[in-house]
Amino acid sequence: MIKKNQYYLLFIMTAVIAVGILVEVVFRRPYSFHGTVINPPLPVTDFTLQTANNEVFRLSDQKGKIVLLFLGTPVVPMFVPLHWGRSSKCMRDWAMMLKRSGL
Repeated sequence: MIKKNQYYLLFIMTAVIAVGILVEVVFRRPYSFHGTVINPPLPVTDFTLQTANNEVFRLSDQKGKIVLLFLGTPVVPMFVPLHWGRSSKCMRDWAMMLKRSGL
């Protein structure tokens, strides 16, 4: 009887995993960026930030480069992992897009 219950539990777990994979494959959509395009671009004033390595970051030093700033929020620990996951996907997508465009 015990072996039968173990096989039944294994079957249920396999079925749940298979349904999860099927749902992921069927309903997966490519990531779409959200935001607003500002056209014409607005001028940005120069600013200075301190990095995590105690280095100084000046926007004016990045002239001619594409700059993507990520300002983390370690104050709300419950939501930080969710935010980091989305941000890392966004950064990977940006990197792939920049590689394709040759920048």
